[in-house]
Amino acid sequence: NTENLISEDFVYVDIENVNDVLPKIDRVDYIFFLTENRKFSSELALTLVDFSAEKQARFLFGSELRVKSAEEKNIQEASSKRGVDFRRVHWVDVYGPKMSLSHSPMDQILVAAAGRKAIHIAGNREDFVYPVFIKDVVEGILKAQVSPGTRGMLFTFAGEKTSVFNFAEYLKNLVGGIETEFVT
Repeated sequence: NTENLISEDFVYVDIENVNDVLPKIDRVDYIFFLTENRKFSSELALTLVDFSAEKQARFLFGSELRVKSAEEKNIQEASSKRGVDFRRVHWVDVYGPKMSLSHSPMDQILVAAAGRKAIHIAGNREDFVYPVFIKDVVEGILKAQVSPGTRGMLFTFAGEKTSVFNFAEYLKNLVGGIETEFVT
């Protein structure tokens, strides 16, 4: 959901038209490359690293914590070689209004509770989630990008560790009228 981001000071570039848009940008201070996709385009990320170097812009690579990969390390190394002011951000178990939910255990619990359906808990009581509200992640990403002294740093945004069972029980009590069931 990017409709609130568009302004004269902010350009949202969809990956489909990045090569058409970048040449038209005269000045840029910050570049954010955010992905939740395990198969993100490292070629696109490297194009943006080169663009950051050319424009002397800060570059932030952000991904869902479980996306970490060799490509991410390669992007950081390429940034370092090109002298780019680079930082990394990871997040885990993000929730908030109007978000499309993935298939993580936390998301499945949220969908069930919102629909007032039985909450099915897979696994055992030893599985954990780290729920963090989207607004907190966005504020953290912005601070990581614009604050002095953050070059080369890694930031991880996660909520308080809680068991999947306790999270489900919390939502069950909050919503009322739904049950929790363990499934194997």
